[in-house]
Amino acid sequence: MPDTVKLGLIGCGGHGRGNLAPAIRSHPDAQIMACVDVDESRAQKTATDLGVDHYFVDYNQMLQECEVDAVVIAVPHADILSVAKDSIDAGVHLFIEKPMALNAADAEKIVDLSKQKQVKVMVGYCQRYAAARMLMRQLLLEGVVGDVDLVIAGKGSAPLSGWLATPPEGGGGQLLFLGVHLTDQILWMLNDCPESVTGEIQFHPNGYDETSSI
Repeated sequence: MPDTVKLGLIGCGGHGRGNLAPAIRSHPDAQIMACVDVDESRAQKTATDLGVDHYFVDYNQMLQECEVDAVVIAVPHADILSVAKDSIDAGVHLFIEKPMALNAADAEKIVDLSKQKQVKVMVGYCQRYAAARMLMRQLLLEGVVGDVDLVIAGKGSAPLSGWLATPPEGGGGQLLFLGVHLTDQILWMLNDCPESVTGEIQFHPNGYDETSSI
């Protein structure tokens, strides 16, 4: 029987608390040892709801005081790099909710440091595990459509709010929230890099309207 993986949940917002935590609890070989959030009441409530004994407002305190094998990082995008670096320095493995970082340079820092410390890093691109997408990738790699010269992809979202609606330097915006899924899917499915990329965003403030365009 495999050993139980002991995890620290860093970030008890909607996704960490509502999606990642239940997924972890559903696995018989995973256990959340501690919850962390800058909002103490939210960290405490999440710990209580999950039946977890420890909660913190400072993830570094959690890394020092709790024995964990890995951490699940579900924090605002602008905070990912610092949390990831401190966690790697502590010698624990990482699951980072997408995106991996604000930009490629920050992502490379995480990769380089993880190699130095010999810890594993996984980014939560969940769409790779959808059956239809896995089949599409298999067919594309088998060459069933021949050489791919053009890929057109799109994804929609309700208007963002809170920190997700801030400009990219603050970690928000549709590109980092949803666009990274498209980027990952294209690169992963084709196992190749594009020669050129263009993109556009259509904004419908009152909901979708076929007659409007921006």
